Amino acid sequence: MNIRTKLALALVTASLASMAALGYFAYAFSSELLNEISARQLDALAESKRRDLGKVLDGWRENVRLIRSRTRLREALSAHTKEPDPALLRDLSRIAGDVEQSSHSIRRLTLFDPAGQVLVSEGQSVADPTWHEVSTDDVHFWGIHIEGDETLGVIFHSALRLADQQIGTIEVVFRVDAIQGVSDDFTGLGETGETYVVAATPEDHFMVLDSLRHDSTLALRTGPLSEAPPAAAAAIRGNDTLIGEPVIDYRGTSVIAATRALPELGWGIVVKIDEAEESQRAQQLLDSLLDLGLAIGALTILGGTLLGFQLARPIRELAHVVDLARRGDNSVRAVTGGDDEVAFLAKSINDLLDQNRELAERKPKP
Repeated sequence: MNIRTKLALALVTASLASMAALGYFAYAFSSELLNEISARQLDALAESKRRDLGKVLDGWRENVRLIRSRTRLREALSAHTKEPDPALLRDLSRIAGDVEQSSHSIRRLTLFDPAGQVLVSEGQSVADPTWHEVSTDDVHFWGIHIEGDETLGVIFHSALRLADQQIGTIEVVFRVDAIQGVSDDFTGLGETGETYVVAATPEDHFMVLDSLRHDSTLALRTGPLSEAPPAAAAAIRGNDTLIGEPVIDYRGTSVIAATRALPELGWGIVVKIDEAEESQRAQQLLDSLLDLGLAIGALTILGGTLLGFQLARPIRELAHVVDLARRGDNSVRAVTGGDDEVAFLAKSINDLLDQNRELAERKPKP
């Protein structure tokens, strides 16, 4: 192997090794950074979903407050409580019907007397009203149940007062469409990410409150809490956490997830995305680095070969000078331009050739 090939191989090997080491550390650092950014984004989305769901709950509570603030409703209820009157009962039924029809979110509205007896119940629900004794002015979350037509209802209770005296209780059952609206916003969740809301039941079961992105048939399904997906179980137990390590979801797919809890309701929010989709960013980075490495590698091989030729050329010229001198050409001389080692070697060869010529001239002729 001549020196030209050795130089080219040495230059290419050093360049490719340096580039490979740089690429490895760049990929490792960038991949970890991408994963951290994705995890923070998922955690931020979970917090945003909790705020959105909180707004839904606040809206439901405010709706109950507006209903109970109706003066005519409270006056008719108070009068009927003191002295039952079919005309007042019809008036209460009309008011309750108007309220129920004026809001798409209300599924059923029920009025109870102070003893817990149902006076009026208006709406589409066929489930029995659930009386809950309330003595404060707060709007109380009572629970969730599946209505007769397999539609979920969210129940709120509040006391009805007139002149600082409790005259009855109001129950409002809301549809879960607003929850579905929060879940169906997939902004920032790519092709596989989703949000769903789960709730704990008194039987220590879990219930999915909305339709799922990948399996709409799972809506309303319940099961033992011990069999809930890890992220759903963590949310129901009140954990606000980022599950950075991959876990298995209801499809048997590896995902990363963030959870948020609404402990006062026993609800949990799960925001997740498939691990495979998240890893695509790192894979794209790796593919880009490989493409870049191949391009730079090709340029390095070409540059190393040309540089090897360039560095080997003066050495080959010196070898040619020495070969001519060996054949008896005492007039040949090496080019001595430059101040590097090759120029020093050329000067030394020229000095040696000059000494040989002087010795040849001094030598007596026969």
